[in-house]
Amino acid sequence: MDIAALDRWAVQGESPWHRAAPLAKIGATALFIAAVVMSRNVAALVTLYLALAALMAVARLPLRRVLIIAAYPALFAVLFAVSRWDGTWQAPAVVILKAVGAAMAMVLLITTTPYPDLFAALSRVLPRLVSDALFMTYRSFFLLLEGMDHLITALRLRGGLQRRKPVRTVQNLALALGVLLIHALDLSQRLYDVLLVRGYRGRFPSGQRWRQFVARRDVLPLLAGLALLMTAWAWQGTTWPVRYPLAGPLLALGLLISAILWRREARPALAVIRPSASAELSPQSVWTRDDVRAGRQADAEVFGHEHPELAGEIVAHISCVKHTYSDATVVSLCGLGLAVAKGERAVVLGPNGSGKSTLLFHLLGLLRPDEGAVRLFGKDPAREWAQVSQRVGVVLQNVDEQILAPTVFDDVAFSPRNYGYPEGQVQTMVEQVMAWLGITHLRDKVPHYLSGGEKRKVAMAGALVLQPELLIMDEPFEGLDPRARSELIALLNRLHSERETTMIVTTHDINTVPLFADSVHIMVAGEGIVERDAPHRVFSRAALLARSNIEPPVLAQLFQSLRECGLDLGHPQTVVEATEMLTRWLQKPTAPAGVPGL
Repeated sequence: MDIAALDRWAVQGESPWHRAAPLAKIGATALFIAAVVMSRNVAALVTLYLALAALMAVARLPLRRVLIIAAYPALFAVLFAVSRWDGTWQAPAVVILKAVGAAMAMVLLITTTPYPDLFAALSRVLPRLVSDALFMTYRSFFLLLEGMDHLITALRLRGGLQRRKPVRTVQNLALALGVLLIHALDLSQRLYDVLLVRGYRGRFPSGQRWRQFVARRDVLPLLAGLALLMTAWAWQGTTWPVRYPLAGPLLALGLLISAILWRREARPALAVIRPSASAELSPQSVWTRDDVRAGRQADAEVFGHEHPELAGEIVAHISCVKHTYSDATVVSLCGLGLAVAKGERAVVLGPNGSGKSTLLFHLLGLLRPDEGAVRLFGKDPAREWAQVSQRVGVVLQNVDEQILAPTVFDDVAFSPRNYGYPEGQVQTMVEQVMAWLGITHLRDKVPHYLSGGEKRKVAMAGALVLQPELLIMDEPFEGLDPRARSELIALLNRLHSERETTMIVTTHDINTVPLFADSVHIMVAGEGIVERDAPHRVFSRAALLARSNIEPPVLAQLFQSLRECGLDLGHPQTVVEATEMLTRWLQKPTAPAGVPGL
């Protein structure tokens, strides 16, 4: 059963029940559950069960698949019914039917209501912490399901699931569940990090649709809920008010609260904080060009040559950072330091464990250094992230964990809504960035079903929607096919040429670096950054690359081999440049003497 299909049904459904207001459907669900709880005999519960099934048919849901989902709680209800069995069949049947009926009511709600609309309404009733925790639990549930599927696949491929060895199979499944629990704890931290970098301000934003309660169809769910409640009431006979003396007042109070919520005026939007493009940089808190000049002599001793001077404002700076993780692992970034100027496209290269992710997490304020300094636009990101967050766009390595909403449009709109932009302006901003990236056709798609390249474009749209001055990307080329990789490189070059966006990128895809990078920073485990220079210079130093376990790009290797053979044609960065160099050499009257094979 594809549980992720719940999102698709909720988003893409077109029935009158789907189009009804979320508040009306929440109220109807409360009435459905009240009717189920009130019923005490099998006939009444079967009637309610059939009525809910009919409503699912009205909502044009795949009845068989939805009923299977609703039947899951029956497994636990059976265990409870067996433990409380009194020798008759009616008592356990009532317990099971109540569990299934309540589950059907909830499934009808979540399969016809996109979850941002659902949780936006619940957040006005439940404590904010509770509603947001439910929101993230719902989102992470699908990621954990995918992780469980991968674990079971690995067990099957490695012989861990065998019918002839049931005990061993159960042990292996228990082991997989334990691993999944560890993954869940780690996932919760990563999702919280995503919320911070995407501008979360204590409430998950959504559009205004959840507040709507104006059309006639919005009354239909409530009428259906009242009808089922009256049906359950009728089954109780004249003794119902005696058995449930508080039920009437509680029901009236619930309807009154619902009416107040429906008529409640929209809360004022959060104040929009738009950072100044000319924010002043404190000399004590940011590395300036004077600092670069002062350090050139020391750099020359390490490089063996003078390093080109950085031009313009220093956007990001990391100096001699040390960080200790919870498992006592110490990561030191006390090399040459990171300094990225405005408009520069900086790439950070290094083997696994060299500290690339640690470096990015410090820039994003997700980690605080034990020693050293970190500055982003002159601010300490760990303490002042709110002051720089709108100037920074982030694309994480695992884009599945970065996408939070049920549709592409809602996910791209996540940050603008968090920062309190008016909904009309949000619509314009989202439509512009989607058109710019060529993903307008994905507007109402459910992210679960997008390809890897499409998900990365959606994550990129979410990072670019606020037109940030700085774009930070962690392994953006991972998992992309050649065409998608070429499209991403073209996009980065377009961003740089049209918007002069500053970029900090980590990657293992060496061959892409010369196609877009202005500078390369080489990291070595335990030493931090040991070299920074233009791509063609870095990739011409074989000893340095070997020390860092980095292989130069194919073109660099080819033209280095030609130089060793006596033919120095230069340092082409792209296939086009290499073609031009070779063409010019071939057009010469004679080839240089002493070049083997030429």
